[in-house]
Amino acid sequence: MKLEEVRGIIDAIDPQIRKLIMERLDCSYKVAEAKKESGDITIYRADREEEILKRLGEDVPPERKAGYLAVVRKIMETSRMYQYGLLFDWLDGIFEPLAKGIEIYPNGSRVRVLIERPNRPNAMSSILSMIGDYGYNMEKMELIRDDAEKNTVTFELTIIGNLSESSMQKLMFQLSMESLSFKILENRRTKIYLAGPFFEQHETEMVLKAENILRGRGFEVFSPREYEPRDEAGSRAWSEKIFAMDRANIDECDCVVMLYYGANSDTGTAWECGYAYAAGKPVIVVHLSEVSNLMVHEGSWANISIDELETYDFSRMPAKKYQGKMI
Repeated sequence: MKLEEVRGIIDAIDPQIRKLIMERLDCSYKVAEAKKESGDITIYRADREEEILKRLGEDVPPERKAGYLAVVRKIMETSRMYQYGLLFDWLDGIFEPLAKGIEIYPNGSRVRVLIERPNRPNAMSSILSMIGDYGYNMEKMELIRDDAEKNTVTFELTIIGNLSESSMQKLMFQLSMESLSFKILENRRTKIYLAGPFFEQHETEMVLKAENILRGRGFEVFSPREYEPRDEAGSRAWSEKIFAMDRANIDECDCVVMLYYGANSDTGTAWECGYAYAAGKPVIVVHLSEVSNLMVHEGSWANISIDELETYDFSRMPAKKYQGKMI
């Protein structure tokens, strides 16, 4: 059989799979309705899922079994995610107890949580998959405790995203329901390092404009312009102080916004962005001229205009390639 013929068969099978998955999710909807009516909203039962996986895998050829069960497991995860989302939408006040004492910012960047899970195969890989299914990435996962007596593991997770988004709140709800213990430790506001020259009047005005845009959107902004004592400029103490302060704030920020004037750009600004790139910090370049040095835009995460700074999504950080004139 030729490759094109095999692909034709696959193309015919795929809609059948979609139809069956939709029917499966229709059943999930009815399960969620029944859970809501009964008041018992427990959805995840690891023992039941393991029994089902064992039963369904009995007659599967050994060389296909692992892959087949991975697909079945993913269908179960999808069903649970759908049910949690429905219950979240149907039940008022379901999220508030989880975020008690936590300030929710409109433009948060990181959510730090502490979870305890049974120490079994796929215990943490399922968490990673869950976070990705909701459209988020995990920045950090730290093992806090491995309790051999209880056979549990406790992790601290830092998830990149905004706690004010309903999708993040649904993720928190599902994590809380599928963990032995769960706590939101911190909801951090996005901290932006604003890199740009402020030697000339037009440069200072542009820095001020960027500061106002970013702070108006609720971000925490470190702008060197506000902390540099110009009356001390030129001294060794001034030089060391400013360098240490700026570098420390780049280390602490979530990303760097660079005000970039193309061929006439400031060398100090270029160094700040190069250091940020080496430190793994996303650099968002605001282009203020019609030309760009390739080392700048190729080393950036996103390339935008000053107008786009008002709407750029700093929670999800979409990448955007430079499309203009290059040198």
